[in-house]
Amino acid sequence: MDIVTLLVGLGIGALIGFIVAWFWSSSVTKARSKANTHTEVELKSLLEQQAQGHIQSSKGSLNNIENELNALRQSIAQYEQSLQPSESDGNSTPFFGEHASLFLRNTGENDVPVHNDSSEAQPKDFANNSSGLFAGNPTAIDSAAAAKSGK
Repeated sequence: MDIVTLLVGLGIGALIGFIVAWFWSSSVTKARSKANTHTEVELKSLLEQQAQGHIQSSKGSLNNIENELNALRQSIAQYEQSLQPSESDGNSTPFFGEHASLFLRNTGENDVPVHNDSSEAQPKDFANNSSGLFAGNPTAIDSAAAAKSGK
């Protein structure tokens, strides 16, 4: 009898333990799934914010490209217009050859400047038709140096 009571007690204890373990396990599983769901929601919201940022920067880049494309189209149109021959009242931009031929006609070989080797062609700040720093009377320079030295 003691053994039967012991076995019945062990069976009832095992059954209660199994039920408690099953409830505990299911509650832990629910808590983990809730945490995973919360983590997934946070991750999705973070990825959504990053995607919105990328979309906004892409839209800005597209707008910049469109603006640059429009500016390029306008400059090409202006360039095409500048290439079209103007049919105005005969005013046209002169060609370089016209300027060059005028310059060559006005420049003659006799217009070469004449270099005069005389002292008259030198600037007026030179003394006694001489050039250089020490132009003049060498004895005056020696006497001036002697006067400064006190001899």
